[in-house]
Amino acid sequence: MKVLIVDDERHVRSAVRKLVDWEVYGIETVLEAEDGACAIELIQSENPQLVITDIMMPVKTGVELMEWMEVYAPDCKKIVISGHNDFEYVRHTVKYGGIDYLLKPIDRKQLQEAVGKA
Repeated sequence: MKVLIVDDERHVRSAVRKLVDWEVYGIETVLEAEDGACAIELIQSENPQLVITDIMMPVKTGVELMEWMEVYAPDCKKIVISGHNDFEYVRHTVKYGGIDYLLKPIDRKQLQEAVGKA
């Protein structure tokens, strides 16, 4: 299995990569993208089964990415990690099939539970 971590902040992508024991969940490949546009390219070429994305990013936001995924990668699971405690973002996450909406700073246990659920 493959997972794609999407965040415009390199240190957040690195933290997500380190916080989960990917092998426990059968994930062999962890990919990274710095925005939604780069994520779309990787989803098309690599076909990950799980995308962990930020909401607010340049070029293409996490909301726009989830809208695109709804049409072009409907079987791919989604987890949102955001620094914004905003109901509208949570609503969009639910609307587009997100597994969970986690706030930064990232809690290891919550992230692992979300990955396990996905």
